[in-house]
Amino acid sequence: ESGLGRIHLTLSIPKEYPMAKPMDMPFGAPWRKLAISPDGKNMVYVCVFNGERHLSLRSISENSFKLLKDSNGAFLPFFSPDGKWVGFVTENKLKKIELSSGLLKVICDAKNPYVGAAWGSDGMIYYGDSEGSFFHKVSENGGEPTVVTDKITTLIEVTDFISTSSGSGVLFRSPGPNVSRGPLSIYYIDLNSGEITRMAGGQTPSVYKEYLATIEDGQIRIRKVNFDTLKLTGEAKTLTGSKIRYAVHSSQYTLSDNNVMMFLSGVSNIKYQLSVLDPQTNDVQPLLDRRELFGQYSISPDGGKVAVEVVNNQIYDIQILDLMRSRLSSFTNSEHNYTPFWSPDGRKIYYTSNRENLAVFELYEYDFNQRKEEKIELEGAQTRWINISDVSEDGQQLLCFGQPQAGGNWGVVFVFFFEGKKKKKKKKKKKK
Repeated sequence: ESGLGRIHLTLSIPKEYPMAKPMDMPFGAPWRKLAISPDGKNMVYVCVFNGERHLSLRSISENSFKLLKDSNGAFLPFFSPDGKWVGFVTENKLKKIELSSGLLKVICDAKNPYVGAAWGSDGMIYYGDSEGSFFHKVSENGGEPTVVTDKITTLIEVTDFISTSSGSGVLFRSPGPNVSRGPLSIYYIDLNSGEITRMAGGQTPSVYKEYLATIEDGQIRIRKVNFDTLKLTGEAKTLTGSKIRYAVHSSQYTLSDNNVMMFLSGVSNIKYQLSVLDPQTNDVQPLLDRRELFGQYSISPDGGKVAVEVVNNQIYDIQILDLMRSRLSSFTNSEHNYTPFWSPDGRKIYYTSNRENLAVFELYEYDFNQRKEEKIELEGAQTRWINISDVSEDGQQLLCFGQPQAGGNWGVVFVFFFEGKKKKKKKKKKKK
């Protein structure tokens, strides 16, 4: 018996501190905007004040809100273990504010730390830098960040610090060790050994005593977990009466150490409709009635077709939308295909895939005239992740953006075609 969610209370948001909308967030994304203190006595949310993001503080026992004035640009808030401080991220900093005095302190510089942070009882703050490309930790008192592990290069969420009799670790969501793109799961990293263990599916994991709470299809799922073995035990239970707003990268809920949960209720739809905008009239027309979870797309040179990533059960495929027939169709039976790009003559499409090994990306081309797929053999080191950005007018060069298998800085990759051979030339460029 989990004992979660037995009493439901509704909190109203004051008009003077309205809750931030996705358009107020970086990239217009619905990043998490709630946090509750470990003792369940205080909560903060991301609001908009004078046209800028701030944090608004409320004591649960009092019907009053307080603006944290120096929290400019804040989102993804998180509390210290003693509940006396609230941390948050901005586009280029990790910061914290003392609740009693309003004192602001900068913890460290950061680059797009958009996957959240967890404040550990060991005095360290764990977070993802560069949009989750690096797993870092930094002292709660500030200083230079250090790497937690170089095995994780894609973080989607960093959510909770766990301390048990057998050690301590951090919960996070990711495609897994040495995998840049692929199905997402919840993982635990042991901070002593560095061992990384897959625990479950779902998203936005939180721990209450011996229970693991996750969000699945907008509902809270509760599972009992043995932290000595990191194994889930018993049947998963759904917390009824709760429909949580969620998106691909986060969920709008937060859980305290003493079983108080706060969430934004509502129905979420992460599927989209492909549409076209007339820039002269601003008229928007759907290209397809069907809604899907779409990703990156490319328009054919003649404007008659669209190659687009379609996601089904976390598996990416590239499909072709025929605009005359208003119909999607697949051209390959393989999975894990990404970043489509048409050749200048519209006869071929280039794309990347990690179908053979999730940790290694390779280039492919499909010839629609011959109805044939071919792997583009590349010289040099393997790539951990590669995206196609452009193709030259003569079709002899591909411009790609990728990361070497050994990790490190991202770089620009040129792929040259000549005399029926393929050759890769890499030009390093530091990621900004």
